Amino acid sequence: MNLEEQERLNQRNIGLLPQKEKKYWFKPKPYGLGVIPVTWEGWGVSLLFGAFIFGLAWYNGIFDEANAKNKKEISFAIEVLVFLLMYMKIIHNYTKGGLKWRWGLKK
Repeated sequence: MNLEEQERLNQRNIGLLPQKEKKYWFKPKPYGLGVIPVTWEGWGVSLLFGAFIFGLAWYNGIFDEANAKNKKEISFAIEVLVFLLMYMKIIHNYTKGGLKWRWGLKK
């Protein structure tokens, strides 16, 4: 790295140069706790989360009525909770203003 590149990097770090604006994947709903995917990344993460939950349900035998005693409801609930927390962390990081309760649009 030459001296000019180092100087540009130093200026960016102290705020003299404009920073690249963060791209948000989700838009917060105006009321309550909720978000709407607005980019393909947001839709992809949401669809992937749904597919994981469906796959976990199938793997744990939740849909199998004939073999009811082999269901693993506790295991399924723990796995869903782990994936839900990861999904919520992604939503929090990629929603403008974060994931929080909202009381309507500010006037």
